[in-house]
Amino acid sequence: GTTCNPENLDEPPTIMVEVSQAVGATVRLLTKLLNFDIFARSINSVRIVALLRRMLQSSVPLQSKDWVTACLIKLESRGLVDRSVGDIGMEITIYHTIPRLVEQMMTSFSSEMKRKAVIELNRIISGGVMEYTTAVATAGGIFPLVKMIEEGEGDVLEASLAVLYNLSLDPENHPPIIAAGAVPLLKRIVHVESPHWNRALQLLRTLPV
Repeated sequence: GTTCNPENLDEPPTIMVEVSQAVGATVRLLTKLLNFDIFARSINSVRIVALLRRMLQSSVPLQSKDWVTACLIKLESRGLVDRSVGDIGMEITIYHTIPRLVEQMMTSFSSEMKRKAVIELNRIISGGVMEYTTAVATAGGIFPLVKMIEEGEGDVLEASLAVLYNLSLDPENHPPIIAAGAVPLLKRIVHVESPHWNRALQLLRTLPV
């Protein structure tokens, strides 16, 4: 589309939605066909896995990635994924699981769903894999995490502080953490000496304030 012809501006998003729907339908069909041995033996699994991995790492909507992920897991369970190509599970976590959890924190109307999302995110991040921490920041997870610190309590607050602390270990994340309003929230937790004041203080000490 072009700014001089506003009518064209509506066309690209429509096309992208249609492409996304076509991709989703195709991968759903492929996943179902993999249940049949005669089909599984006849495909070029190396090429299909490469295409699916490319889609997983692309900017296609998460709804399409749901089926891409399911298909990769099905291919792996049937022994059709060459282990030398890399860790499929790690790629799924980076490009699907983490963005999905961040989205859940941002858009869910259910406090319980948000709680489950941040606790699962903390479980993943606590493994110490740097790529997972980077994936949270890339998916836009800093602002919803700060929001969870503002509104949460108990295990939600503990998990949110833990994830944000891991993010704060990368200096590149300091500006968005501060911009999200984390500092006054952390100071408040420390001042009232809540059960999580030590974790909040630890996080404050990593920030340039």
